[in-house]
Amino acid sequence: LERLARRPNHYASHAQLLEDVWRGTRSVSTIRSAVGELRKSLAAAGMGDLAQMIDGQHRGHYGLMLR
Repeated sequence: LERLARRPNHYASHAQLLEDVWRGTRSVSTIRSAVGELRKSLAAAGMGDLAQMIDGQHRGHYGLMLR
């Protein structure tokens, strides 16, 4: 996720995230679950706007879209 934090408004592929975060030892479903939990945690902490900026609309990629 550091890759996304360093390059907001760009996308990281699932393969990049798996390698950077889990060293390739997990599956794509791990990413989806982690992102879902991150969104929930941010919303619960009063940072719903930030949670909505995590974009997974591009198949196989996630991005942190700062406005």
